Amino acid sequence: MNSNESFSQIPIRPLTMRGVFGISWAVAKRRFWSAVAFSLIMLLLISIVVCLCITPMIVSIAGAVGAGGAPDEYSAGTAVIGSVFISISLMLIVFAAISILINPIYDGTLYSEMTLRVYGQASTLGTLFKRCKYSFKRFFTLNLSHMVSLMVANSAVSLVESMFSSVFLVGSIFSSFGSLVESGYLDGLDSAIGSGDPSAIIDLYANVLAAFIVPLLILSLIRWLLTICARSPLCMIYPVAINEDKRHFKAVGRSLKLGFKRYGRVFAAQLIYSFVMLLLQLVLVGLLVLGMFLLHDALLQSPAILIAIYAVYIPLSLLLSSVKSCFSAALDTVLYFDSVSREQPAPAQNGAQPVQPPVYPQQPQQSVQPINPSYEDNSAPVKQDDEPLFVPADDAYNNNNSGEQ
Repeated sequence: MNSNESFSQIPIRPLTMRGVFGISWAVAKRRFWSAVAFSLIMLLLISIVVCLCITPMIVSIAGAVGAGGAPDEYSAGTAVIGSVFISISLMLIVFAAISILINPIYDGTLYSEMTLRVYGQASTLGTLFKRCKYSFKRFFTLNLSHMVSLMVANSAVSLVESMFSSVFLVGSIFSSFGSLVESGYLDGLDSAIGSGDPSAIIDLYANVLAAFIVPLLILSLIRWLLTICARSPLCMIYPVAINEDKRHFKAVGRSLKLGFKRYGRVFAAQLIYSFVMLLLQLVLVGLLVLGMFLLHDALLQSPAILIAIYAVYIPLSLLLSSVKSCFSAALDTVLYFDSVSREQPAPAQNGAQPVQPPVYPQQPQQSVQPINPSYEDNSAPVKQDDEPLFVPADDAYNNNNSGEQ
């Protein structure tokens, strides 16, 4: 079987919101399992390394608990603290390595593959791994720029959240405290403590805690929305770098320009995607909790059942994360093409000649995949055919010009 399977090219046209998700799925499902398997293998390797990092801590804690009343409790406690410190240090090193070394390979390969699929190519699993070396060289500094931009976005989110929460949370606490006083919960707490009834104390503490859960949930929802708001304009950094051959912060700037120009559409798409994926994750966690609840008695008798439950949950969680990563890359790529296709045509300057889409080992078929009419946004301006739409990215496989500029 050929390393690159040819499909019809997906037309680059302004899309409706339904069209954005429809075309994203059409892109993602081309040789669906090759990209998912690539993502799954990468996530599995990362998970194994993280498990190895926390092994010293787990072994030490398990040994201390199994020893029970050890004669030298001070030494046992020191050993546990030392193993925890070692595990945390190893995890920090691993997370730094993942952020700096693995992310450009992982994200660069996935986003490059999604661009190929738009132009009519879909690669096998082996071809995806062969591209990892090029992805590291091509996207290493881009990943650093992406990390810096995300840090700035997260700082802005934290600043806005702190300003909002300092007012909202304090007001909610005073309001909850006032309602507790008016309802007589605090008087009941004094009497419950005086009576020494544990069940009464637990019930009252549960009511007090419930009064503060709603404000905390609202703050969590606000932070989730602020994070999507801040990161939405940055979602097209990799598609910009791949299709326009922009490097470093130039790709960040171009992504911000496209993102803010069509901010409502980009934010809405990212919000819908994040909400659906959050629901899927909650369903998976809910099934885990439900299984543990139904098998509660069996878990007390045989801890092996708990291991079996997690043996099913962890692979499903990794599979869901892999599908999320692939669809996210497809969605960001389609949002990029949609945003670029909506730009008003500008006259060519300095005698610039129209350019062709990025060149790959096999040219995509010239036929165009029929598009669902409901996907098109006919009210949006479209670039003329004689206008340059994309600047050719470096050919990763036909030349050696893979260094950063």
